[in-house]
Amino acid sequence: MRRIRQHLTFANVVSVAALFVALGGTAAAAVIITDNSQVAQNTISGHKPPSGKHANVIAGSINGQDVFENSLGGRVIAEPTLTGNARRLIFNSLAHEPAKIATVGPYTIKGTCTNDTPSHWVLTLYANGPAGTANYTLIDTVDDNGLAGGGVLSYTASIPANQDAEIVGVSADTSYQSPPDGNFQRYAGTVMLRSGSGLVQLDLNAVVDATSPATFPHPCSLYGTGTNAT
Repeated sequence: MRRIRQHLTFANVVSVAALFVALGGTAAAAVIITDNSQVAQNTISGHKPPSGKHANVIAGSINGQDVFENSLGGRVIAEPTLTGNARRLIFNSLAHEPAKIATVGPYTIKGTCTNDTPSHWVLTLYANGPAGTANYTLIDTVDDNGLAGGGVLSYTASIPANQDAEIVGVSADTSYQSPPDGNFQRYAGTVMLRSGSGLVQLDLNAVVDATSPATFPHPCSLYGTGTNAT
């Protein structure tokens, strides 16, 4: 003991103390939590901790593999990141230049409502995106009773890349005498936009109503959904 006390110095004592602290810290860091009961409530924070607290989760370390299947609701999902997701198509406007309705997959869907003569109104639907084709099958009715101009329509058109390509047109005329003050015309059906292996489906119901001046200045309406198929 006398030999040990003779060789003790302040530096020796400090060094040994530091060694024990370091070893203790390492041991604490190596603890592995294996059960929820080992964690107190309200002790672990995500990337937005309460005021005065620190984030406990390493940024970017959590992904879909850490989340239980079908455990997240729609409110916590960024919808534009989904594939195969549906977009609503609503157009009720007097737009003389193509106005954006929605973006579905690689295509931006636009619409116009114009009159090439004072009595003739046209609702036109456009697709802007990669080069491809547009195929549609629609039911066309006049005044909802299948009179002149009504029937089943089908068509295929090319879509040039990154241009507003017309894919559907619906028209009505105030000068028609069915009923006496004009007519309205409706298209309902499906439009398929294809580019390579990509496929976008538009299900729509569009109407141009020219039966009365009271419908102006918005005689054009379109409602539907667009789905980016995967």
